[in-house]
Amino acid sequence: MVIVIHHTASTENAFHYNEKKVEEKAATFFHSRNTKAINPFFYDKKHRLKEISNIEKLNPRVKNKCLHISFNPSTDDYLKLGDKMTQVEIDKLMQHMGYGNQPYFIYKHKDLDRVHFHIVSSRIDR
Repeated sequence: MVIVIHHTASTENAFHYNEKKVEEKAATFFHSRNTKAINPFFYDKKHRLKEISNIEKLNPRVKNKCLHISFNPSTDDYLKLGDKMTQVEIDKLMQHMGYGNQPYFIYKHKDLDRVHFHIVSSRIDR
């Protein structure tokens, strides 16, 4: 399993990258946590982005506000874990890193020869 953590300036860019993949049918909405809506994927992307951008406005001094994680299980790992356990493991990862109470969105990508996941959140504590 490979996990790549990006801290970048633009949450909006990471967010729109994943939303575009969904529109292109190369990804699907997978899971979310700590959002105002029970299922934020029922709403449009502006609503989802606002969940994170409202938090980031609380601390404009931070330069790299975006937390964008690529969670890449091997084919064998994914077969063993399945979707439900992958969801649990990503939630544990976020908790362990100190972002467990942040709103975050997880996208399941199928645009490579293997399934992988992207997590988009903010590094600003709400």
